[in-house]
Amino acid sequence: MFYFYIEKQDDRLLLDSIGILVVIGINISFSIYQKIRSVRALEKVDLLKNRQIKVIRNSNISEIDISSIVLNDIIIVTKGDEIPVDSKIIKAFRFEVDESLITGESLPVAKFENDDLLSGSYCVNGMAYIEARKIGLESYSNKVNQFAKKIKISTSPLMNKINLIFTVSFLITLVLIFLEGALFSKSETIEIESIRKISTIAFTLIPEGLIFFTTFTIVIGIYNISKIGAIIQKFNAIDSFSTIDIICFDKTGTITKNNILINKIISLDENLNGLKTMLGNFYKLSVYKNSTIGVFSSFPADNNLELLDQIPFDSKFKYSVILVKFGSENQLFILGSFDSIIEKLNEKNKSILKRYYNDEDIKGFRNLLFCIIPDYNYNKIENDFFSDPLLKPLGIISLKDELRDDIKLTLEDLKKINKKIKILTGDSVEATYSVLKEVGMAIKYDDIFDGSKLDNLNENDFLTVLSAYDFFARLTPSQKLKIVKGLKQTKNQICFIGDGLNDLPAIKEADLGIAMDSGVTITKEVSDIILLNNKFSLLPNIFEEGNRIINTVIFITQFYLMKNVSVFLMVLLNWFFILPFPLTPRRSSLLSALAVGLPSYFVSLKNKKVKYPAYYWKELKIRVLSVSFISVFCVYLSYYFSLVFFSMNVTDIDYILFSTFLISSILNFYFIVAFGDETNKRSYRYYSFLLILIFVLFSSFNLDFFPLNLITEFYEVVVMDITKWLVVLLISVLSFFCLYLSHLLISRKFS
Repeated sequence: MFYFYIEKQDDRLLLDSIGILVVIGINISFSIYQKIRSVRALEKVDLLKNRQIKVIRNSNISEIDISSIVLNDIIIVTKGDEIPVDSKIIKAFRFEVDESLITGESLPVAKFENDDLLSGSYCVNGMAYIEARKIGLESYSNKVNQFAKKIKISTSPLMNKINLIFTVSFLITLVLIFLEGALFSKSETIEIESIRKISTIAFTLIPEGLIFFTTFTIVIGIYNISKIGAIIQKFNAIDSFSTIDIICFDKTGTITKNNILINKIISLDENLNGLKTMLGNFYKLSVYKNSTIGVFSSFPADNNLELLDQIPFDSKFKYSVILVKFGSENQLFILGSFDSIIEKLNEKNKSILKRYYNDEDIKGFRNLLFCIIPDYNYNKIENDFFSDPLLKPLGIISLKDELRDDIKLTLEDLKKINKKIKILTGDSVEATYSVLKEVGMAIKYDDIFDGSKLDNLNENDFLTVLSAYDFFARLTPSQKLKIVKGLKQTKNQICFIGDGLNDLPAIKEADLGIAMDSGVTITKEVSDIILLNNKFSLLPNIFEEGNRIINTVIFITQFYLMKNVSVFLMVLLNWFFILPFPLTPRRSSLLSALAVGLPSYFVSLKNKKVKYPAYYWKELKIRVLSVSFISVFCVYLSYYFSLVFFSMNVTDIDYILFSTFLISSILNFYFIVAFGDETNKRSYRYYSFLLILIFVLFSSFNLDFFPLNLITEFYEVVVMDITKWLVVLLISVLSFFCLYLSHLLISRKFS
């Protein structure tokens, strides 16, 4: 436009150029400022993530931040830990890693001493001491991992729709500019007006602020969610809040705390002290000290035992094994789930254990079975140890999980926001029943499906079971994954919440994966959200905040689309019916500020709507089209009144049309948010009135003093007399009632 000013020497083109540059400059400045705020907000969120790892330095075990690892550090890696840097194995115990995050191959790979490890893989079994060989930029997956671990402003269904709106608007703008350029005449006066019109179309129809306000709203929402008590790790998680139908979660670590208490210890040979010492030995020598065997940490232990071999706990088999040398004798200790191990024993031992089980009244608790082979003939654990005739059960350890204080209220709140609950646990049916009864659920044993029967079902029966049951027990990790996949086949959006490595496959597969802060490292890394401090009770609030973000974005999108569709219609009416086009570049910037920009900021700060927006894109399209037609109808109705009844000139009519359009746009802003967020209806009413009042004051009085006179001149504001205001008032009142009726009917249709 500045080029045409040089050619035509028309001051309007110069001021239009300055106006566009000023608006672009302000937008860029705000964008930079908000980008800095957003980055700082995300950095604060990122600092909440706990990335600690154990290393051996100066013969002492220390916990350090992953970023503090140096070359040749000896790192202790146990089940669930990520391999933080490229390393070499110094010593390994039944060590297996999953390299799927690097290679895509999900099968565990056994690793041994002197094998190399790549960063990005993680331990699924066993334990190892590894030496850091490559760190920083030299590490294989450093760049990928560091990028992946930060909160990412990446694509999502919501942003895809926003980008689509921007792209379509941009293409329509190009077409309109081309056609307008082909239509305008060579007459000097008309050419200048056409140049201004082309600039107005380009400046008005490209919704450059839509992407900015959307990103700003979501980033600030992510920060607000972090203050509630969760870390959003993936941008698309925001979309998932409003679409989740079913929430699945494990029992241990979610319904219950990771605080396991001993309910009863039953010694089968009446040597309770001896049993406690053996359990203390098991804890001391185990390389994977999870919360279950942590209950034995206070038990006494022998100092003259030598660890020969071990099989760390595996959720697939539900037991762990340790081989020790005690004097001249090798002893094999087996600790695992009562239900799993008893099935592998001979009939005599089964009968004894079932009698103890019934007599001690431990049904419904989390029960472990401890067995020993006192004179084991091997120096490494062989796979057939359950068939050893010397295998002897020594004791039953009955455990109970401490319920989370807030779990009852949380489950009720989730149901209030229309989320269906399913429990998927590896514990026994009895233990699951006991906990769910304690939570306050009115269930029977038959309401819990035994996962051991799951693999025998065909696909149709499997889907029927998924629909009929909400509680599943004795599940393996692969079965949890299978259930999540099956639920997704039924067109449901699935959220999975867990904390252990056994929950990892399901968390990765779910539409929304949530990890507890106490969970294993790799489970937290691949999840979409981490619940800080394991505050399960905050989940409903987090879902509501996610819905608030979506609703705010929808509000802002409606502001932009209503303006753009209306302008598009006015361009067409100008072409085909030679009706006036009332916008100029500078008036368009005033329209954008009062009817879109300022309302968008206000809604971003004030919106409290958390209701699930079930049909939001369908509702958006209907609402935008209806109110745009109403606004454009009212604009040209004011043209008819001005021309037919008052015989006004073109300049006055253009400003009346612009005034009508601006007031209708502000009224539309009010009705959009007032019907959507009734808790702030009064605030929106006052704010809308203030915006209209500002425009009325500038258009009613000669504000011939600095700087108001410059603002008036720059935005081409015209002072209107009572006759002109009468036309604007009459049409604005009509617009008010038409818009109110339209928004009312649409809100009732989609409520």
